[in-house]
Amino acid sequence: MGQAVLGQHPDRLMSIHPETACKAMFLTTILPLVAVFCIGCASVGYVAGGSTKTFSGSYTLELQEPRADILDVIAEVGQAMGHSVSGLDRENKFISLSTGSSVLTTGVMGKYSQTTISVTVTESGKKLDVLISVVGNFGKGTQKAADNLFNDFREKLLAKINS
Repeated sequence: MGQAVLGQHPDRLMSIHPETACKAMFLTTILPLVAVFCIGCASVGYVAGGSTKTFSGSYTLELQEPRADILDVIAEVGQAMGHSVSGLDRENKFISLSTGSSVLTTGVMGKYSQTTISVTVTESGKKLDVLISVVGNFGKGTQKAADNLFNDFREKLLAKINS
């Protein structure tokens, strides 16, 4: 009645509880299959996504009027775009915002991307020198990706400043 024989001696019969058998099957069969599937997906993702590319572009943004809180506004806009503040130097009026792929996205899907927006405030706060760096596969490390990121950043920053 649903019993399995374990051990080397026929006179020592042991029974396995069905729940224990299910756990053992999961650990020895299903879990390795899931791992192989994930590794396979990552491999396909790396191949489909192509090689990792890198691009850095310099941009300039002119403001109508200087703002004393411009670094805070930049940080707020960057965070709304999914970036985190990765560097801040108030004395030299510099801020860096960055984002990157999660380990799960990179490991399971083979999709990798990282972006950095570095801004230096010059000319008494009327000019922003912006450096955009993009790295990634699936078209994320290209000039077009950097231009799109800058245009999105500029649009959101100017909307925030003018609101």
